[in-house]
Amino acid sequence: MSLTLELTAIGVVGALVLAPLVAEIPVSVQMLATSVGLIALGSERAARRERLRKAAGGAAEPREVLSGSAVYRFPISASLMLLSLFLAFKYLPERWVSLALTAGSVLMAVLALAGIFAPIMETAVPALAARFGPPDAWWSLAASDVLSIALGAPVGLWFWQQHHFLANNVLACGLALSAIEFLGLEDFRSGAILLLGLFVYDIFWVFGSSHVFGANVMVTVARKFQGPIKLLFPRVLAPKPEDFSLLGLGDIVIPGLFVALMWRFDEHRAGGSLDNAGVSRRPYFIASMAGYVLAVIVTYTMLIVFESAQPALLYIVPGLLIASAATAAARGELKTLFEYSEAEDHEFHSQPSPATNDSVAASANVTTSAIQNSGKDGADSTHVEAARLKAE
Repeated sequence: MSLTLELTAIGVVGALVLAPLVAEIPVSVQMLATSVGLIALGSERAARRERLRKAAGGAAEPREVLSGSAVYRFPISASLMLLSLFLAFKYLPERWVSLALTAGSVLMAVLALAGIFAPIMETAVPALAARFGPPDAWWSLAASDVLSIALGAPVGLWFWQQHHFLANNVLACGLALSAIEFLGLEDFRSGAILLLGLFVYDIFWVFGSSHVFGANVMVTVARKFQGPIKLLFPRVLAPKPEDFSLLGLGDIVIPGLFVALMWRFDEHRAGGSLDNAGVSRRPYFIASMAGYVLAVIVTYTMLIVFESAQPALLYIVPGLLIASAATAAARGELKTLFEYSEAEDHEFHSQPSPATNDSVAASANVTTSAIQNSGKDGADSTHVEAARLKAE
């Protein structure tokens, strides 16, 4: 993707984030348009990063790849981290726990924004790639890094001081894009195992945790975690705190990793970049995106029908797996899909350590989501799981 096209794509996502400031847009439209835009842009950036990494060979920047035991361990690590946060909020001073978590998430989001814009700046102005300090030093920074951090820091400060929904959404978009771009699934099997594990994780922590721990663990943690780990969608032009619907980043990042894998599989089949290719040459990407959109619509419908919280991954996981497998079956490529692996492409790439996966799980455990109504009793939206998608 050229610099112009990438800036246009980022501009479209930015316009979707800004649109509720000037017009009332149905929450369902905001959620679908923003999440689809982020997943598509993140998938393209992930594919381009892979191509650049292959071209760089041994000089490539290591990539975090989820495969093997990592995908089995991920839901368990996420569960342990979620439970740890629940116990911390329960037995430690809540104010200090919340303050530490919010500070950490805001810092991560600012750095994520810098990671997105620094390469764009270097492409536009190559001189900004000049680095300060020894190239191999951990503190070595390029001029583009410094400038990007300087641009992202005011957004983080704005969120820290006012918790404005626009600042929240900018930071959350940065986190989502960075996660999809820098994390990766090694093959279809790894993606399926990860999705199925988080499928069970989501259902248990949404529906079953209150029977075991005496409280809904996910809701309790998400209610008290006031960080940019979700997207906020206002229902009116001048929203009050209770006038927002919420979409957890887990509903974007987890499916996004799988959709990005399907994008790269399309490129593998085509033998190269599909940046300028038509829709017909991206059957798996289109199918998986269609499965995602349909699953979110079904989840939204189930919320209205049953008037109770719905774990989004209960519908998203089957939607993604069925869509991709059905496409492969229709094209006679099931064996090719199941055997496809990027393992050989990772000769110069790092496999994530258990500590790395645990840190990823720490951010994922409060973003794997469900859809929930605001409640008939007028419950304030801050009392609704921040990692959930709330509907009107």
